[in-house]
Amino acid sequence: MPRIRRVSGAASGNVRPVSDPRPTRSQFCERSVRVSQFWDNAAWPGAPRACSAHRLAARVGVTLYCRTTDRDFVRIGLHMPRSSTLKIAAETRATTASVQDYLAAIYDLAGSGKPVIGARLAKHMGISAPAVTEAIHRMARGGYVKIGRGKELVLSTKGRQIAELMARRHRLLERWLTDTLGLNWTDAHEEAHRLEHALSPRVEDRLAELLGMPSTCPHGNPIPGMAKPPKVEPFPLAQAKEGTTVVVERITEEAEADKKLLEHLWKNDVRPGRRLKITEVAPWAGTITASGDGQVIALGLPAAAKIWVYLPGAAG
Repeated sequence: MPRIRRVSGAASGNVRPVSDPRPTRSQFCERSVRVSQFWDNAAWPGAPRACSAHRLAARVGVTLYCRTTDRDFVRIGLHMPRSSTLKIAAETRATTASVQDYLAAIYDLAGSGKPVIGARLAKHMGISAPAVTEAIHRMARGGYVKIGRGKELVLSTKGRQIAELMARRHRLLERWLTDTLGLNWTDAHEEAHRLEHALSPRVEDRLAELLGMPSTCPHGNPIPGMAKPPKVEPFPLAQAKEGTTVVVERITEEAEADKKLLEHLWKNDVRPGRRLKITEVAPWAGTITASGDGQVIALGLPAAAKIWVYLPGAAG
């Protein structure tokens, strides 16, 4: 069996090889992944492609176990320092399901590139404005969110960690419910929301391995920590020009929250990878019409703004 060495790295970037026997399975979760997946990790956005796995381990403060004989792949145990792991787990347990839902909703809405304010959050969650305002101030006092200029809501580091954890669990569950259990989009979204708060880290990791480490949920939304760098420049379907052909990249979480819209998209087979020819854009009527595979679908512009597409020629 090839020797395994342990490489310890601190956040300062210093890497020091140390002699250490192979850790037990209880000490870390062993996986096989491409080194490139670590470059795409959200813990270090913008990491240089020439970076080695060892430097990255040092940069994000993890311990990297690798077989010295591997080149394209490394046999890995990606082990966050125990104090960090316990801290995040404790903070997640300390937050209520309600707070977790708010943080996840802010995270989802921020993905559209538009500012997240209380009114938009209330509409997305279907909760009264006064209740949302009270929750926002409570989360701000708890250090989960920051209220910026124009009352824009921005997740703190602590709030973002919890939000990404919930988004990861939700999207993994959606993938499992659709791919393995055969549920449709609408049912999978609702069931995933019920299950995400009870999912343990152990089951979460096992689920990811079982599914083959998927990069997106069934609706095309990236799974935090597993997403691949985008090769296209997506834009809202509402901005597509008449006569062009586009490819569906993802159905946003905002669209998923609209049960009727999600059912409509499911019935008309509007899903990631589907090609659509824009046959009419009617701003005066507030609609956009597209066709594909013999089907014609008309959407209101507000609904179309929740579906992101890209031009086929832009795919790299």
